[in-house]
Amino acid sequence: MTEGRSALGIWYGSMPVGSLYFDHRDERWSLQYLPAWLAEPSAFALSPQLPLHPPAEGHRSSTVRRFLQNLLPEGQQLDDVAKSCGLSKNNVYGLVQALGAETTGAFRFLPIDVTEDGPQDQPPRLGGAETGLCCKATRAGTRACRGVQQ
Repeated sequence: MTEGRSALGIWYGSMPVGSLYFDHRDERWSLQYLPAWLAEPSAFALSPQLPLHPPAEGHRSSTVRRFLQNLLPEGQQLDDVAKSCGLSKNNVYGLVQALGAETTGAFRFLPIDVTEDGPQDQPPRLGGAETGLCCKATRAGTRACRGVQQ
């Protein structure tokens, strides 16, 4: 990770899928599937708009952002989670980082340094109002949701 650029690992169960990158300077998103995931016979794309084999220039930043926004809660739940995390509800990267193990869908977005043993040490998925607890834990500096950029 370079200055101004953040990364999260993408996991499907205990399998690493790829990496999500966000450049804070120009607010550009990128996604890269791992070769091991691409070699899996059962591999599938995160979304039809984010195919396993993107065009040469990569996935469009706006497409990656839109995919991530759709994983976040909506309406009052989004307001509550953002407030609990101390983040703007427009801070998509910060919210995905805070809720990475709790987003909707099958994928988890975890610190890039999670090992090949997978995210087994992560807390179980929460639901509904409990999701805010993850952000409260983050602000307290616990391991469950460490490293949120505010």
